[in-house]
Amino acid sequence: MATILLTNVKLFDKLLDKATSPLLLETDWKSILQLCDVIKTQEVGSKYTIQAIKKKFRHENPHVILNSLQCMESVVKNCGALIHKEIAQKDTMDALKDLAKKSPDQIRDKVLEMIQCWSYGLGSQYKILTDTYDQMKTENYHFPSLKESEAMFQNNDVVPEWRDDKECFRCRQVFTTFVRKHHCRACGNSFCDKCSSKYCSIPKFNIDRDVRVCRLTINEEESLQLALAMSKSDAEEKERQKKKLTEKYAQSMNSSNNPDTPSRELNKYIEDKHKEQQNLPNEIAPKETDHFISDNEIDKFISLVIEHINQFKLRMLSDQQRNRNVSNDTAVQSAFVVLQHLHPELHRFIRLLDDKRAFYENLQDKLTQLKDAREALNALRSEHYERKQQETFERDRQRQILLAQKLDFMRQKKQEYLEYQRQIYLQHLVQQELEMKNRLEQQRQWTLTYNTYTKSAGQILLTNSNVPYIQHYQQEQQIPSMENEYHSEPQLITLN
Repeated sequence: MATILLTNVKLFDKLLDKATSPLLLETDWKSILQLCDVIKTQEVGSKYTIQAIKKKFRHENPHVILNSLQCMESVVKNCGALIHKEIAQKDTMDALKDLAKKSPDQIRDKVLEMIQCWSYGLGSQYKILTDTYDQMKTENYHFPSLKESEAMFQNNDVVPEWRDDKECFRCRQVFTTFVRKHHCRACGNSFCDKCSSKYCSIPKFNIDRDVRVCRLTINEEESLQLALAMSKSDAEEKERQKKKLTEKYAQSMNSSNNPDTPSRELNKYIEDKHKEQQNLPNEIAPKETDHFISDNEIDKFISLVIEHINQFKLRMLSDQQRNRNVSNDTAVQSAFVVLQHLHPELHRFIRLLDDKRAFYENLQDKLTQLKDAREALNALRSEHYERKQQETFERDRQRQILLAQKLDFMRQKKQEYLEYQRQIYLQHLVQQELEMKNRLEQQRQWTLTYNTYTKSAGQILLTNSNVPYIQHYQQEQQIPSMENEYHSEPQLITLN
């Protein structure tokens, strides 16, 4: 790509030097048109274009300056909005105003004409053009009369500006270090390598070599070619059916006029003629002009007529000088007879020339119709492309809306699930706390019961300390039974 851009820049510089050469006696329109075609591909930047032309303003030769102004005017009129945006800059306007102040009258008039046309045609979009025109008008510059046809600017058939997106326009894949960004030369959108792997030429933008395009452009071109092929096949089918009907009608007429002639021979003759036409397709076009008179025949006829007229004229002058009777001169009579015979031939040549002129006028009308059809087809193509882009944009917008709705729904479900888990956890905590309270209450009751039992047992031991050993032994036997009643351990009480 860098090599292609460098080559185009070199080609641009070469064409600009050729179009502004000081050796030119008149404007080199061929080089200027080629210059516009190179700029339309946008492989030479608009800023570089205007800067290169502005460098020519500092040349010492006024013819170079005048030719560079002509180049700038043609570029602005034919190369679209990017060039318009570049000329609507303060430094460009200042350079033109300085040129109008310091240059000869012819250059000053050209600068005033350009500024006036730009203000009339582009002033609504770029205010600096109107301001420059009004300022120079207040400075008593005399502008020439304006022609509306000269203030027409072409914005179509220019390569669209490349868009700097972060994801693929078709598959929405985000560009990274490993997923490179590419641009379609037909629509200007950003695509990945998979979605822009096709290469083809774009005649609409005067790009004859194969460049990278997206799949949408390839599909549109294929559908257009398919439609053209289908329409062509339909036309050929209609022409074939018409020819068959004509042959059948001719066959029926011949069979009715000549009943003895077999129809088999006629069919064979028609088939042979049809095969000859199929085998020799290149001879069809010249047959349409075979009956036209050629220029060599016309020249020969004119020279013959002039020769006989000169002979007749010289013979008449000779008879007049010798005082002879013209009616008795056989040479004059023979020349007169020859001219009379050439008169019908002259009418025949005139008729043939009229037929030739009518034929070429008909061809011109057909070419005009083809041009109109091509313009209509380009309009339909652009409308179809815009509709496809709109459908793609609307489809992407609907997809984003659905994704947003799904995301909101999933967030809502997540919140509900989290709330449900929180409620379950709180219930579990309440149950644990209740169980802990019950367990503490049971332990407290058991502790109270045990303390009450130990106090009562101690009092019994103190009051019966003087009882005999037998009674003391019986008390020891009764204490475990009481402890069993209170569900306590019997070994806790000891007797000393």
